[in-house]
Amino acid sequence: MKKSKWLWAAAVLLPLMPIAVVRNSRSVRQFPQRAGHAIHGFDREQSVALFVGVPRFTHDKSLAPVRDAADDGVDLASAVALDPNAVNLVPPKRVTIALSGLPHKQSSKDRLNALKAAGARVVMEASQSDLLMLLRDQAVLAGRMDSSSLP
Repeated sequence: MKKSKWLWAAAVLLPLMPIAVVRNSRSVRQFPQRAGHAIHGFDREQSVALFVGVPRFTHDKSLAPVRDAADDGVDLASAVALDPNAVNLVPPKRVTIALSGLPHKQSSKDRLNALKAAGARVVMEASQSDLLMLLRDQAVLAGRMDSSSLP
């Protein structure tokens, strides 16, 4: 797996793991759970996700293009929502994928088709304002049990 995909996976999964940062230490450790302070059960049916595969943002010239952005966004969405050997954090019907351009790899194209067939929302030619709107939509949807209730 590419280094960038591991970084994205870490960015998505790390907030889910309770951790404690130890002073004068360069590592993190899993937060010890005390009796009475257990983390409540995770309900994937209340989770939402927004995956972005936009290789170039035209309003900020300081950002370098990301060559395989569409492939990476689709592949990560597939790993989180469809992969039976992964964590399955979010149901496909509660996934939104914002792309600007299509994936290049055939495997990514196949994953995109599988995500669409499973109910994922795909927005093509996504702009910066689209991303803000989609993020708002997903934030509103978070915690709702039925994705059809989105305003």
